[in-house]
Amino acid sequence: MASLANLARRLNRARAATASQIPRVYVFTDTARLPDPTAILSRLPRGAGIVLRHPDVAVLEEMAHRVVPAAHRLGLKVLVAADLRLALRCGADGVHLSERAARLG
Repeated sequence: MASLANLARRLNRARAATASQIPRVYVFTDTARLPDPTAILSRLPRGAGIVLRHPDVAVLEEMAHRVVPAAHRLGLKVLVAADLRLALRCGADGVHLSERAARLG
């Protein structure tokens, strides 16, 4: 099993060419308020970041594979919450870890 550090290095290498700047604006998906971010992507400023979150892993995976290409076409950065392997599979720009998950490594 690969360590978190090894997976992070792999993600960093894969995204090095496009990681020009850390977004100043982030939008977080939410099952109650923003379950499908597709509708707002075109209203976000170029270079903004969107963090995809969902408690159902299957829904998060479907969302990531659908949203990442659309967001990238609009010049947006995408982070996948809590799932580094999914971030790598769908071509996301990174992963968002909760404070608790980051402490646990």
